[in-house]
Amino acid sequence: MNNALWITWEDQRRNKSLSKALGVELFQLDAKIHRLLRYPVLLSRTLWIFLSKRPGIIFAQNPSIILATFAVLYGKIMHKKVVIDAHNAGVYPFEGRVAWANRWAGFLFRNAFLTIVTNDSLKQYVNSRGGCASILPDPFPEIEVGEIAKLKGRLNFLLICTWAEDEPYEEVIQAFSKLPDDMVLYVTGNDKGKAAGLPFEIPPNVILTGFISNQEFDQLLVSSDCIIDLTKREDCLVCGAYESISVGKPLILSDTKVLRAYFEDAAQYTENDTDSIVQSVLGMSSDLPDANDRVIAYRDRQQDNWDSLKQNLMNELGMTG
Repeated sequence: MNNALWITWEDQRRNKSLSKALGVELFQLDAKIHRLLRYPVLLSRTLWIFLSKRPGIIFAQNPSIILATFAVLYGKIMHKKVVIDAHNAGVYPFEGRVAWANRWAGFLFRNAFLTIVTNDSLKQYVNSRGGCASILPDPFPEIEVGEIAKLKGRLNFLLICTWAEDEPYEEVIQAFSKLPDDMVLYVTGNDKGKAAGLPFEIPPNVILTGFISNQEFDQLLVSSDCIIDLTKREDCLVCGAYESISVGKPLILSDTKVLRAYFEDAAQYTENDTDSIVQSVLGMSSDLPDANDRVIAYRDRQQDNWDSLKQNLMNELGMTG
C-alpha cells in the first residue's frame, strides 16, 4: 500500500479516475459557503487530513492554486513529496495573461517534487520554468452505460461545455442554427446567465441542460450519437474526449496539434468557427458507423500506452503498484 493521498477542492472526474488508477486514497473537499469563509474552512480541513494521515506523498490538484500552494509549503516544512496535478489553468492561470499569477505558478513548479501534466508541450513549459514535469493524461473513466435515454433528434450531438472563456460555445450554437432541425444539440453546464447574453436567439434544435448530476450526464453521454468538445487553448487535452472514448462514442474536437497528436484518428477535427463546425457535423453524420469503429480501436491500443506512462510516474515517485 502506498503512503500517499490525493486532495482536491472540486468534483472533477480526473481526480477520481486517476487516484483510483494509482491506488491513492482520494479526499474531495468542498464547503458551499461564502468565499471569504470557504478558504479558511477548506485549509483547516486539509491540514487536519495531512496531520492525521501523515502521508509520505501528497497529490494536490491545481486549480486550486491556493490548495497547491498550501500543499507545497506543507511539504517543504514537513519534508514530504508533493505532486501537483496541474490542469491547463494551473499551468497558465488566467490564460497566462496575468504576470503575478504566472510568477506564482512558476513558484509552484520549482517547489513541487513533481508536476503532472497531460502532454509534452506542457511538460516542456513546466521544465523551462525550473520545474520537473511528468506526463499522464486522463485515464479512460469507468462509465456504466445504464439505460439509454430517448433524445429528441434523429441525430443527437452533445456539447460538453462549462461555458468557460476558452470554449467556442457561441460558434457551436450558431452552427446548429444552420443545420436541419432533426439534428439536435444538447449543451451541458450552468451557463451563469451567459446564454441570455448571446447576440442571437437559441435555435429550437439546441437544448441547454443546465447543471445536471454526474448520473444524468453519463446517461446523456451514452445516449448521444456524437460528442463535441472544443477549446481555444492550443495545449489542452479536453476531458470530454476521454469520456467519449470510454463509452465508444464518435467525437469532434478542435483542430490543434496537441489534440491531433494524442487522439489520432479517434476524432474528427474542426476549426472553431461556425462554418467549419457545420461542415464537421455534416461530415460526422454520414460517417458515424466507421467513426465508432475507429474510437473503439483507438481505445484498445491507447490503453497500453497509458499504462506505460502510469508506471513511469510511479517509478519516479518510488511507488509500488
